[in-house]
Amino acid sequence: MLMITTWYGTFVLDEDTPSVKAFLGVEKDAAAITADLAVIASGGILPREREAASANEITLVAEERLKPLVPAAGFMAPASFDIPGPLEMGYPTELLMKATLLLAEGKAIGVDDQKVLSLVGALTDIDTSSNLLMERIAEWLSKTWEAPASHLSDGGVMASLSGSGTFGEFLAALKELNADLFQSLSEACPDPEGSLEGIGSLASSLLELDSARERIEGLIDDEMGSIAPNLKAVVGPIIGARLIHSAAGLKRLAMLPASTVQVLGAEKAFFRFLKEGGRPPKHGILFQHPSVHSARKDLRGRIARTMAAAAARAVKLDLYGGSGGEDIRNELDAKIRRILDSPPRKSKAPSPRQPPFREGWWARKGPPNRKAAQRDRGRKRR
Repeated sequence: MLMITTWYGTFVLDEDTPSVKAFLGVEKDAAAITADLAVIASGGILPREREAASANEITLVAEERLKPLVPAAGFMAPASFDIPGPLEMGYPTELLMKATLLLAEGKAIGVDDQKVLSLVGALTDIDTSSNLLMERIAEWLSKTWEAPASHLSDGGVMASLSGSGTFGEFLAALKELNADLFQSLSEACPDPEGSLEGIGSLASSLLELDSARERIEGLIDDEMGSIAPNLKAVVGPIIGARLIHSAAGLKRLAMLPASTVQVLGAEKAFFRFLKEGGRPPKHGILFQHPSVHSARKDLRGRIARTMAAAAARAVKLDLYGGSGGEDIRNELDAKIRRILDSPPRKSKAPSPRQPPFREGWWARKGPPNRKAAQRDRGRKRR
């Protein structure tokens, strides 16, 4: 006996004479079919399959999922036997369509992206606070010592600054870290005994923020691997999380077209274009991707558009429980290589484009016709 399970029921066939010996159908309800499809997708065994196995001597099964139910049974592909279709058994295909829609909606509702939204918000706050502290430290140092602000981004320099109480101690620590920098800055130090108490405290806070940023990036990587693995594979965990945050959720991001995904994060520039005209933005958050910001200026828009289309496909797979992010990433890499190998286009002079709402048929194309206006007023009087 061979047992085959379909969406509309379970068949028990005689392997010698391919005929139906038993059929256990599912209830003709979309919700019941949805529940069965969910069990099958998770690798479980349906109650009707247990009933068929207990009532018949099963020697062959059509799915590896059923082997634990009948360990001694062999395996045979279901294509080897002809079974009645759903219409023959009284199951219209509209039931399957409704059931798959319910299954997809159930998976979409189950996505928990609130932690990612909070983590990205915290990451943005940390970046803002770090920039403010860096500006304050550079401004504070410049009043006493003309220290180049470019060296303050070095973690070793900041650690030496936070662990020193005076400029002299800072220079001593800096000498061990970078002799060239020490030589160029020691001559400009007016007072080696000057206190660094306040600046050192700010430097310590900045180092703590950097440490917190690394921990949050690790958490974002873990969360993206669980809720959006395909999007993570295509654009990376941080950029993917920022796209989800900018769209206010994974479900809303999956509903956006690729053209909108491309400019997420550039809302100010987009509305400025709508109001004042000029050229629309070509990229938003996707500009942070190395493939975009490291490309030639005339190719960035094309790469961002291609990447947005790939991200839109990947996030739909994440929402509805699909896979294939690595394949999409490989296709994206191949397309980016073709774009980078393309010859440069001839530059065009920027057109004095008006905002879109000034370009329609309702827009005023020139000064009004005074004679026509006078004739209209005459008609109204008559």
